[in-house]
Amino acid sequence: TTPYIIKQDFIQLAATLGIQKKHIDDVILALVRRGKILHFYNSPESALSSLIFVDNQWIIDVLRQIVRHDLTKFLNQDEQILLKDGILTRDTLRRLWSKTTLKSSTKSDEGILCALEALIAQFEVALQLQDLKYLVPLYLPSSPPEAVEVLWQQQQQNLSVTIRAEFPFDIPRGFFERCLVRLRRLLQSSSTHSSSTELFCWNKGILKLGEKPWLRFELSRRGTFAWIDITGRHEKGNDKYSLTSAWSIVNSAKYCAGELLTEWPGCVYALKVPCPTCLFLKKADAAVWAIEEFVHVATSSLYCDMCQNDIPVNLCTPPLEVALKDIKRVKRIAKRWKHYQRRAHKAARAE
Repeated sequence: TTPYIIKQDFIQLAATLGIQKKHIDDVILALVRRGKILHFYNSPESALSSLIFVDNQWIIDVLRQIVRHDLTKFLNQDEQILLKDGILTRDTLRRLWSKTTLKSSTKSDEGILCALEALIAQFEVALQLQDLKYLVPLYLPSSPPEAVEVLWQQQQQNLSVTIRAEFPFDIPRGFFERCLVRLRRLLQSSSTHSSSTELFCWNKGILKLGEKPWLRFELSRRGTFAWIDITGRHEKGNDKYSLTSAWSIVNSAKYCAGELLTEWPGCVYALKVPCPTCLFLKKADAAVWAIEEFVHVATSSLYCDMCQNDIPVNLCTPPLEVALKDIKRVKRIAKRWKHYQRRAHKAARAE
């Protein structure tokens, strides 16, 4: 038996069992919730949304062809060179699946191969790029190109704002790789001049250069303590416009990560604001303030004991118009957290 079935065939099968067509979606949802089948009805790719997977282990086998420690032994020399940059081609993916999961490479497999490509995008294991290539964060290099790092450091004199997310018990496993996929997709879609936008990824971050504002999203660790710095930069000039642009891209990245974190209800993290002057001076003991401290600040600056400088408040908290622009995303994230909280309370009462 095949590990998947076309939805239309599933409807016909259900009809033979006396299930009316108007109840099909409820039946599918009930089976999905019980872990009996998988159906991605919300996928934008019809090749995937038209299939129902009846063998969950087969899905794991599909993903295992990509997420594995010995992948290089199945690749030729050119493919191994691409993999060092976290890149797999469409032909490589199809060859891996055809030789193992599908056991064949006939034309009849075209539909399921398209569905599997949509599947790895659905699980955010990979992101489709141009030229039929896929970015797989698991295989990204450990650092950005040296020339790119130098270019970023040369821009320190520009206007810079940073938000930090601190994780006292490390980040959830798999979170950062999925976040890189989401963030790169967001940056690709939001660029007004895609040809001038340069995106660089490594296994601990992503860097956007070219079209302004610029962005750096980077993970750091010290033991089990982890933090993500989200930094936006813009050329100085029209200070209000530069500041608004820098905060806008920081907030977009922050809420992109925040929405994904709702899938780990038990994750503990806090949003902080590192002193921008301390960061500029590369102080190891940079001052860090809780973001709530700026809610009732009446002055235009805040004194930093570490670098002994007055820090403008507008470099530590976004302007009102930027915060209001993202209010819908804030409400969506809050709604998800409240949903998990209600479920937790219900489970606690049941015990």
